[in-house]
Amino acid sequence: MLASSAVASSDATNQQLTLPIFGPPATRQKRPNPTRHHTIRETSRDAYQASLPRAGTRQANVLDALHDAGQIGATIWELHERTGIMYSSLPACTGALIGRGLVTRTDRTRETGNGGRGYVLVASQYAAEAHDE
Repeated sequence: MLASSAVASSDATNQQLTLPIFGPPATRQKRPNPTRHHTIRETSRDAYQASLPRAGTRQANVLDALHDAGQIGATIWELHERTGIMYSSLPACTGALIGRGLVTRTDRTRETGNGGRGYVLVASQYAAEAHDE
């Protein structure tokens, strides 16, 4: 008999013997889906809430400062002064908020504390009013 093959043949009886190399295939159990009971409306609401900046994060602090500024808005430098966030960190933070549609960059500029001019940013709900000025 050949021990190395899955099918062995006996010279005397010329019968084939099948040797089990592997066990039966494993059955996969489906995991319960905890979100399965949600309706589309609940799922959409949860997704919207998840898209908003979390309280205490830089984006949430910047968004709060821009809401407080209203249609007047703020430059990056002014946001730095109001929030205490490092000036070099703010462009990435405001860029993410602009990309998510929560903040709008206006065409207006103001002189900043570092001697240059900066674009004025406003919370998107004030964007139409800010452009009218």
